[in-house]
Amino acid sequence: MIKASAGGGGRGMRLVTQTDQLDAALKSARSEAENAFGSGELILKKPSSIPAMWKSRCSATATATSSTWGTGLLDPAPPPESGGRSPLARLSPELRQRMGESAVAVAQLVNYVGAGTVEFLLDESGDYYFLEMNTRLQVEHPVTELVTGLDLVEWQLRIAAGEPLPLQQHQVQLKGHAIEVRLYAEDPANQFLPQTGPVHVWHWEQLPGTRADHGVLPGTDISPFYDPMLAKMITHASDRTTAIRKLDRLLENTVLLGTKTNKGFLRRLITQADFIQQGATTAFIPQHEAALAEPATPDFRSLALAAVAWVGLSPMPSLHSAQRRVPVTLQLNQHKHRLEVHHQGSQFSVASADQHMTIQVHVLDAPRLIASCDGIRRNAWFHIEGHNLYMDAGDSCIHATVATHAPALKADAAGSGRLLAPMDGNLVDLLVEPGPERAERHHPGRAGSDEDGASVAGRYGRHRGQHPGRQRRSTEDPSADSHPETSVLIGRIRACF
Repeated sequence: MIKASAGGGGRGMRLVTQTDQLDAALKSARSEAENAFGSGELILKKPSSIPAMWKSRCSATATATSSTWGTGLLDPAPPPESGGRSPLARLSPELRQRMGESAVAVAQLVNYVGAGTVEFLLDESGDYYFLEMNTRLQVEHPVTELVTGLDLVEWQLRIAAGEPLPLQQHQVQLKGHAIEVRLYAEDPANQFLPQTGPVHVWHWEQLPGTRADHGVLPGTDISPFYDPMLAKMITHASDRTTAIRKLDRLLENTVLLGTKTNKGFLRRLITQADFIQQGATTAFIPQHEAALAEPATPDFRSLALAAVAWVGLSPMPSLHSAQRRVPVTLQLNQHKHRLEVHHQGSQFSVASADQHMTIQVHVLDAPRLIASCDGIRRNAWFHIEGHNLYMDAGDSCIHATVATHAPALKADAAGSGRLLAPMDGNLVDLLVEPGPERAERHHPGRAGSDEDGASVAGRYGRHRGQHPGRQRRSTEDPSADSHPETSVLIGRIRACF
């Protein structure tokens, strides 16, 4: 296991299972660590199948140290940690006591003063192993606050001001169960790549026993300069099952339109039977990869509601017009969904080639759409900008282009001539070089939208790999002048990054 020594959250972490993967993994992890934390120092350690991570919060003054217990983590690597819960199901009161005492001993050993987090790994037999100590509160501290009723940030400030600990260890009591997940701007379907973009709509519904720690505002942009975590969504209840149910409801009613997030992935994760039945370990996500995968196409209800929002708010026809039939084509990635919307007043009927749904609109006032779909009341949020339509119907979130009247692409139509990277980043390698083979493989007449930079790099990279003896040439190489298409291609790769 390769791990960045200066940071965490899965950044700069790589699992290497074969020797020939080591060099590339070291290079990738070091580059990510340098960009994320300003240090390329790495730790190499033996990976293990230990099923749980435990983080114990501790607070210490010059004269006393207290453990406020901690958090069990679901920590998939290399994706970022997805969430935490407290108390950890497999932790007995006796084991929790021993681990808390160990955390206190670690803090006392180094004469630590302040709030901190001691991390342990827990195996199936109940043995635990010291991992590291972070000299700060960590992302999961809200679950500790909710089960103890304590404000750990206040504790941290009071200790820094030289005040004594507000409570002694025996006065710290645990109550109920708390669980937290992290809402990220990332694409789970594409190796959890961080995403950037606008925030057109942001909403979360505060209910009893729920909490959201965030700094998201509508009208702002999610930039590439900070961690992609947008919010911590936390719930507290008397038992684990109720806390999970509350969390699923909280996520269902949390909406961010404009940039892709991991909301759907989180909902699929916490509603898995194995997760609910306390079977989750640090290997849970790779073991349930198929069940957690994003559906290939959104559900028909989301498409139908999106079509209703588009037709209902279009200047022609409007909700108050005479009975009409309106074709609507929604394009999601490379897939086109052709629908026909028949409406009279607030009554809509939406049909595709093989599905049909009746929708009664109750509220259609951007960004809200409240409607009954085949008799079942649904709440949806949407945003329309030009021909871009964003829709969150609770179960799925879509970004579609309304392509009803878009001209059909011909097989010999010219492409855009652009290569787009799948995420913001630094160009660390260029897997293409000028040459006749490259010019032959370049297809400026390829039909379709902008190509994915990763797939293009992979295609040209494989071709380059067939000639291990060929030396890389710069774009200033005179021989490149006879291949203008390839020279332009390389220049655009550089410009995009």
